[in-house]
Amino acid sequence: KRPPPRPRLAVFGGLPLRGYKDINDRLTEQEDVLGAYLASLYPRLEEVRVRHKQQVAIRWVGNSDVFNAYVLASTYRDALWIMCSMAFVWLYLLNHTRSVFISALCLVGILLCFPAGVFWSVGVFGVIFFDPLNVFLMFVLLGVGADGVFIAFDAWQQSEEGMPYWREMHGDQADVHRVAYVWKRISKAMLACNGTTALSFAAVAPAAIMPMAAFGILGTCVIVHNLLLDVTFLPMLIIVWDRYVRGKRCCCCEPPAKATGPAAEESPAPAKKGAPGSPTGSALAAPEPRTRIERFFGEVWAPFIIRFR
Repeated sequence: KRPPPRPRLAVFGGLPLRGYKDINDRLTEQEDVLGAYLASLYPRLEEVRVRHKQQVAIRWVGNSDVFNAYVLASTYRDALWIMCSMAFVWLYLLNHTRSVFISALCLVGILLCFPAGVFWSVGVFGVIFFDPLNVFLMFVLLGVGADGVFIAFDAWQQSEEGMPYWREMHGDQADVHRVAYVWKRISKAMLACNGTTALSFAAVAPAAIMPMAAFGILGTCVIVHNLLLDVTFLPMLIIVWDRYVRGKRCCCCEPPAKATGPAAEESPAPAKKGAPGSPTGSALAAPEPRTRIERFFGEVWAPFIIRFR
């Protein structure tokens, strides 16, 4: 039978330290000196534990500085995963939009929501406490922000077949009506995506434990800023890309797109009846070929659900 583990070494620290009169002589300074010394021991003891294949157990009792140093070290090490997550999200945006312009600027806008949320959390709500674990809100922000880009970009691409109708009915204001149609169509999805996440964080804000409350307030501010990004910056970015950048290989990865100006009205194209927002409408260009994912959900998944519902 294996004997129970026993301590091999015990290190005790107490006050007053050498050079101080008593325990109350510059108490905060003594605690800082003792905590810094114990924190300096942590990496060396960790090396011993790793060298012995983690068969050596280390127990810290009665000092929070070592715990804080451990949390900070783990947080900074795990923060590398944030960089990997950012790279993955950017590559997926690039693959989906086929545009370096949109994917790069959207990622920058999403990341700027975090310092904007910190500004409101500190400047408006007065929450000056910042836990290092709050940095992991970036994972939630990247996911929710990318969802908004996918929704808006797909809706914009799908609305292109309605441009002949809007040009015929509204002339130079065709783009305005296209933007209005697209954002009316996706507004509920945007609000649901960001609103439910923001409410989830807001539910934590009244918590009695201060770090949890600070986390909830910061998370709410960050997601609300992402919603503002979706309804202000994102439509302007897509319009600029569609008018001035689309089809330029120096900025985009996709081949030159079909013309969207007045010359496009003269080119012949297959037509069909109906238009977005119009039961009758006029001739519309044929829709672009669907992607593999769209074909999968339209030709495989949807019939499967309908058949076995």
